[in-house]
Amino acid sequence: MNTVADSFREIVAKKGKILVAGLGVTGTHTALFLKAEGAIPVCIESKSEDEYRVTKYWEACEELLAAGIECHFGVDESILRPLLSGISLCILSPGVHLTNPLVREIKASGIEIGGELELGVELAGLPSVVV
Repeated sequence: MNTVADSFREIVAKKGKILVAGLGVTGTHTALFLKAEGAIPVCIESKSEDEYRVTKYWEACEELLAAGIECHFGVDESILRPLLSGISLCILSPGVHLTNPLVREIKASGIEIGGELELGVELAGLPSVVV
């Protein structure tokens, strides 16, 4: 059985796309990490760009945009569907709940879903217990 880290390594080797759902503090840093590792991050945020610009996260998002990372705002199911083409893995930010309609759409499309913490722990090779 592949782990999220195994899938990540395969995608990076192919220079593939990874969806990052949620652009809070950790989502923006996850996207930068993915790009630095050789993956192509595609970021989605449910807030509209106008709503997002007034959050404390906008400055970090500007870093993503400057790095050429694709960011989509105001994403709902109809916007999400075409973005899923070529995506093999989705990394969820902690604030994105598994019952979110976008997550259900991602699952229905057959894309593997993992969390930021899961990816980090697996890549570090650390034993872990999740509660």
